Amino acid sequence: MKFEFDTLKPTNVSRVFITALIFLGLFQMYGWAAREAQQVFLVCGTICMVSLFMKNIWLTLFMMWTVFLYCYSHFQLGQIYLTNIFFGSVLYIFSMISFKKEHIDKYLTVFLWFVAANIGFSVIQTLGGDWIYKMAMFTKENGFEGTIDSNDPCGFMMFRSAYGMLAAMAMPVIMTRRWKTSLWLGLAMFVPIYISSSSVAVLAGIVAFLFSLWHAPYLLGRVSRYKRLVVVGMAVVLLVGGLWYAAIRDDHVTSFNARVNQWKLVLGDTVTHPLVGWGLDSYRVVTKDKTWLYAKDPYMTKDNKLSADIWDNPHNAFVSFVFEWGYIGLFFVVGYIASVFKRFKKANPTSNAIALFGVFLVTVILSLAHFPLFLARMMCMIVPMMALFEIETERYA
Repeated sequence: MKFEFDTLKPTNVSRVFITALIFLGLFQMYGWAAREAQQVFLVCGTICMVSLFMKNIWLTLFMMWTVFLYCYSHFQLGQIYLTNIFFGSVLYIFSMISFKKEHIDKYLTVFLWFVAANIGFSVIQTLGGDWIYKMAMFTKENGFEGTIDSNDPCGFMMFRSAYGMLAAMAMPVIMTRRWKTSLWLGLAMFVPIYISSSSVAVLAGIVAFLFSLWHAPYLLGRVSRYKRLVVVGMAVVLLVGGLWYAAIRDDHVTSFNARVNQWKLVLGDTVTHPLVGWGLDSYRVVTKDKTWLYAKDPYMTKDNKLSADIWDNPHNAFVSFVFEWGYIGLFFVVGYIASVFKRFKKANPTSNAIALFGVFLVTVILSLAHFPLFLARMMCMIVPMMALFEIETERYA
């Protein structure tokens, strides 16, 4: 049995893993029931084996590092993360198996219909016709009293920032379609982004728009010969508008300044465990080593008690990676991002390659002040799209 690893043909190593499970299935740990310990080794061994089929060495290393951290914490932290990463990898692998190049257009078409449905439903919400996300009313005396209509325009995404993230992700897909209205529909996406009250969604939308305009100059028609001048001019206009938005429209309750202060605190604590971090899902969990929670805007109540908004996420995926996976985990994430950039640079710039890389670019930007990678409603779209990007650019791996 030859032990060698090829990301495109991982079966040699996977045979070793499957054979090794014979022995892992017999392991026991002091203080654990035999069946419970053997179950853990079966789960961890299987996730490591599945990681070999990700067709990207950085994703494989990140998954194995996640399993290591789960074991390193004595199997006490990160069950949710481990489960989500496993099911995300299964979705990724099955997307790779189920789709071919000729299917990508169909998937992106369904995605755009989903975006259109969200925008349509947000209009209904604005008019007070939301029949799904009604707000419950409670009283201390009687408990549940009933519901009232919600006028919050967020589509089916449940909250505005996710609505803005969806619109930003849709922009490069729309603008790479060969429609006469692609440019104007792309610009129209700034309306739901504006409604989202999220500066980072505005930034992602600006980058997506300029990226699409640069790589799809046919959008400019007769003035495409002046592409550089047009893109620079649009960049100035959009950036000025973005700065105005950040100053006037952004939601100051969860403003960027508050998040920056939070990140400073979190990053200051990473120096205690720089390599392995504090453990999976440790940001929101109190342990014997980490005996505190991160809070925002603490204040004293009328009865002289301290109250604060406890955060379960730092609202920055990269800060989460450093804090919970350590700098080694962050290294694997940055390696994956660099590999996707390198692959796009080498690839033939087809409409779908541009669209899917644009979605990836938007996701990276959004992750600077949101956490789309930790939300199932976003990952159900992001994971298949990254698998489709691998399919579209397979010959340039």
